[in-house]
Amino acid sequence: MPKRSGKAKQRTRHSARKWIIKALEGAKGSAAMRTSEIMKRASQLSGSEIPGYSVYQALRTLVKREIVAAKREGREFSYRLKASRGKGTAPSPAPTLSAPIPAVAPVAVAAAPSPIVHTLAPGEVAILHVGDTHIEAASNVHGKLVLERHRRPT
Repeated sequence: MPKRSGKAKQRTRHSARKWIIKALEGAKGSAAMRTSEIMKRASQLSGSEIPGYSVYQALRTLVKREIVAAKREGREFSYRLKASRGKGTAPSPAPTLSAPIPAVAPVAVAAAPSPIVHTLAPGEVAILHVGDTHIEAASNVHGKLVLERHRRPT
């Protein structure tokens, strides 16, 4: 019988990035927060303890994607949300329209998007119009706006 080599590694199920962004948005004004403050605040917001390695990895990812700005202060970094985030100063990518495929897949939408479409969080879906034969929806998939027209189930 083979030996077991130690304890199995646990995979974290926390979405630390989401809670870090909410913690930074909750900071007064455009104030920067230290790593330890972000850890405490994100754990409070999520309602459960977020492991430190998840917070550090999420912060590195957010800095790499230029959502969060980092500044070194002594031995620790302080983080703040980028100023252009959510203000529309950066040019937004054009909405991608899905190609028409029979029956199962969405069909391209010709109508102009609603103002609510610009406030969609990643993974969120907004129903724009429900017609007799179709449903028009907008979704934010990995930061890209997708407008779809689905056939209404019969």
